[in-house]
Amino acid sequence: MRYGYLVVEGPHDQELVYRLVSPFGVKRVRLLNDLDAALHILVPRNYPPDDDLLKRMPVPLFMQSATHAIAVHSAVGDERLVEMVEENAALLAPTTVDGIGILLDSDKAIPAAQRYEGIRSGMAGKQFSLDPHAGVITAGPPRLGAFVLPDNVQAGTLEDLLLDVAPQVYPGLLTTARNHVAAALNDAGLCNDRDQECWSSTICGVRS
Repeated sequence: MRYGYLVVEGPHDQELVYRLVSPFGVKRVRLLNDLDAALHILVPRNYPPDDDLLKRMPVPLFMQSATHAIAVHSAVGDERLVEMVEENAALLAPTTVDGIGILLDSDKAIPAAQRYEGIRSGMAGKQFSLDPHAGVITAGPPRLGAFVLPDNVQAGTLEDLLLDVAPQVYPGLLTTARNHVAAALNDAGLCNDRDQECWSSTICGVRS
């Protein structure tokens, strides 16, 4: 069995990874008894996490085939991407992990190259050596790499990729969603000083 470990920013990124690899015969693992024993170490044993009843359990998305087992962990944001790699790579140390990676968004305000350099610097501080260029996989072992959405160059996020492909997959729904967002943005009753920052960071992110 060959093993992979990937850290992403959130649940939507986990689903993106699954959709990308599932055509290669890698399927989602639902039952613990079906999960390769080497990855059981990544399954949380204590509830609630950090004594927080409202915190989501940090269970990776596990995917598996006859030849590969992959864990995709959500860091729930970008602040703990590097730390999560370090923590769980240590747990997996008895297992020969073939590849370790990070998937993160670029940003509307921060260039992709700058985002990658921050990750690369952080990984170097944890004794992981990434290639100077985003998207390039080092030979390893283990293989290491980080990819900055949407394309390692442009500023953007996973949502930008989804909006780009939406006309081919959900053309009618996309039109309806854009009309809904446009109407919401022009509804003065939905915007006030208290909610403006939150509102702008969510609904205003949908391009019309």
